Amino acid sequence: MTTIYELPRTHQQRAATLYENAFFDEPCYDSVFEGKQKARIFVDDADAPTSALMCRAYEYFHAGAVTPALRQFTQDAPQEAEVFAHFYGYAPLNTAWKEALLNDLPLEIIGRCNFQWQPGTPVYDWRAKLPADGRIVPVDRALAERLDRECYPAPFVRMEWGSYEAYEQHGFGFAFFIGEAIASTITTVTVSNRHALISVATEPPFRQRGFATLVGARFIDYCLEHGLLPIWDCDDFNTNSVATARKLGFVEAPRFVELALPNRAKPEQSQGVWSSETRADGVIAWRRRE
Repeated sequence: MTTIYELPRTHQQRAATLYENAFFDEPCYDSVFEGKQKARIFVDDADAPTSALMCRAYEYFHAGAVTPALRQFTQDAPQEAEVFAHFYGYAPLNTAWKEALLNDLPLEIIGRCNFQWQPGTPVYDWRAKLPADGRIVPVDRALAERLDRECYPAPFVRMEWGSYEAYEQHGFGFAFFIGEAIASTITTVTVSNRHALISVATEPPFRQRGFATLVGARFIDYCLEHGLLPIWDCDDFNTNSVATARKLGFVEAPRFVELALPNRAKPEQSQGVWSSETRADGVIAWRRRE
């Protein structure tokens, strides 16, 4: 019988070695294994995994070997797992998983730029460039909730962190105001003990005025003050984001890919094909009806 295993949070560290050599989105995985953010992890072997699927927020990361059971689970996208309804894109950590996913599903390739901060790089002087009517303030919990209500097309902070309590405990960000209007914001997608992954947005009336550079530089300052290295990634066709990252001094590392269904559709989920059973140790065995 085709079987995979879902690891409870107490056992997720067993899959950590499969993600430790990732060259992109490092804090996405590290923050999970450090207990800062939640994810669901499916593996081929509950005790010694060689293959894993980490479902974190709305992005899903395959790592390790391409095993038939986990490949079938991904292809079936069982509704019973209650995870694939949140799908936005797969970001496979190796070429083998990329090729398997493209073979199994009607996915499109989206190129992703991978900008890493190099220690010793001079930080853009945001203080000298701050306009007289502008101010940069930290994004606390109340402001994060406001951004989700008023600025973002979806409740982005809550989606990434799972709750505002988690953001308040581990996340941070900054907002640039012109008078009382929010012009540009930068928040953490995730934070690990080593890195902080950036998400930046500028409101339409304030674009092309360098405000994302200002909040980006303030964010970098904060990271370095707290012993963190910022990471900036974006779609390769997002030329404004690419230009801002380069202006701030980020160095482009090898690119990666995200695989998405056309028009960012959700997977077609199977029903009644997979069933689950929870073991005494909390591991959930997912079995496919043959």
